[in-house]
Amino acid sequence: MLETFQGVLQTFYGEDFVYQFLASDPEGSAIHFTLDSGPEGASLSPSGLLLWKALSMNPHKLTFSLTDDCNAKTKVEIEVMNITVK
Repeated sequence: MLETFQGVLQTFYGEDFVYQFLASDPEGSAIHFTLDSGPEGASLSPSGLLLWKALSMNPHKLTFSLTDDCNAKTKVEIEVMNITVK
């Protein structure tokens, strides 16, 4: 189960974006994250740390999977919106 997530993330154009996803399993198993698709240069660690440099003004979709020790899998899609500072 993904915790404390709103569905849309925001980042500043040209900045390094770092976001830690948190998830838990009702049975207490470890959760492993896998990035299925996303913008060029995005990476997601097995522990849920998303790293990306926002180099485009377009919104981006990221799709990732959460898997527990019993191989139960959940897919999540999020949108990342870029903000400009004037």
